[in-house]
Amino acid sequence: MTWEESINRGTLALARADYATAECAFKSALATAQAEFSPHDERLQQTFSFLGQTYYKLGDHEKAKNFLELSTNADRAEENDTLRLAVDHLSLAQMDSANGESSNARDHFHKAIAVLQTAKTTNFEYSFDATNELEQLFNAASKRENAQTNESFRDLLLKAQENHRARPRTQQYFGTEPNSIVDAWQNLMESGLTLALNKDSESIITAFQNLNSALRIATAMFPADHQYIADSLSSLALVAAQMGLEEEADDLFREASRIFEKNKVDPLKVAMFKMNMANFYTDQFDHQAAIQALSEAAELVEQLDAQENENSSFVDGMSSSFFVLMQKADIHRNARDMIRRGIELEENDRLEQADYYYRNSIELLQKIFGDMHLEVSSILRFRAHILKKLGDKKEAAIADARAQEIEDEIGKRAEQLEQLKANLPAIRYSHF
Repeated sequence: MTWEESINRGTLALARADYATAECAFKSALATAQAEFSPHDERLQQTFSFLGQTYYKLGDHEKAKNFLELSTNADRAEENDTLRLAVDHLSLAQMDSANGESSNARDHFHKAIAVLQTAKTTNFEYSFDATNELEQLFNAASKRENAQTNESFRDLLLKAQENHRARPRTQQYFGTEPNSIVDAWQNLMESGLTLALNKDSESIITAFQNLNSALRIATAMFPADHQYIADSLSSLALVAAQMGLEEEADDLFREASRIFEKNKVDPLKVAMFKMNMANFYTDQFDHQAAIQALSEAAELVEQLDAQENENSSFVDGMSSSFFVLMQKADIHRNARDMIRRGIELEENDRLEQADYYYRNSIELLQKIFGDMHLEVSSILRFRAHILKKLGDKKEAAIADARAQEIEDEIGKRAEQLEQLKANLPAIRYSHF
């Protein structure tokens, strides 16, 4: 078995959480790499990395650290393999943190940040995919902010009360006194963010309506560029992105970012916001903007790490989120590499080998995106074409039918969402 075949076998096993098979495959790849490649060959470093990640998953931290330290060796590491280096440094940071070696953990975390900052100046195609963990962190931060600033919220309203009473049109529009308006704003924000976690169209539409109303309340009740306007903008941006309102989401994210930067608010909160921006721009295939946002988040986390120990749990949480994000990005990159290899083989009429790569890339993509994703259906179409050339009409028909099923379901959801969106109120914000 060649080095490449062993690596592909191990990568698929990792995606399936079959760590015993992954260990055997990567050991075989290491034996081949040590026999055939030079000590500075990038493929040897990749093999060290895969073995280290496998032992990390198996809980054997001693072996994991040995291999990951080899993979991150500054004298051997390739400058263009920044994604792998970031993942490995974050893995080492996680293990050091778990073992109470805080100094080493910070060192590896800072190295990962440095790698990300290098990556933002490149043209490499990285994918930073969304994770439930990031959404939960964002929502937790929002709730924590509401709880901590409840008193200042009330104080602000008391100061604004005279202005509010002098604006009868505003009071008539809302039909209530300021105290109730703040309660309404908080309830709309919390319910909107909770509903946004659901995937069904009706929940997302209701989330949009609630968060849009919250933004209108915030702009009416608070001064320009107040932090609660930024909170409303950033929350509404998340839902607008889910609804396919890309231009509106981009405007909302950028305006919220401007206010966040102007107000110099809690770095933790801004870091979470920047990670959501990174996810949005990745979905739009704007990888440079995604890398820029993620790098800015990393810089903010580094600031937190330099502060007092009271922030340590927040930093650990963000470090863990970076780790999950980068691991998923690494799987996506492996899938893309398999697709490229499959295309090359198909062009050279090596159809059986091409089918092998297409089939395995589909499995990796499903691991990241689930079954219902257009990238999955696209590669199913590629595979169906190969199978037809190979004369396997039955399997080709199955692949085509599955691709059509995915495309029909996604199209149906999009149509339902468009119908629901037709009656939505416009986003009202003076800067747009």
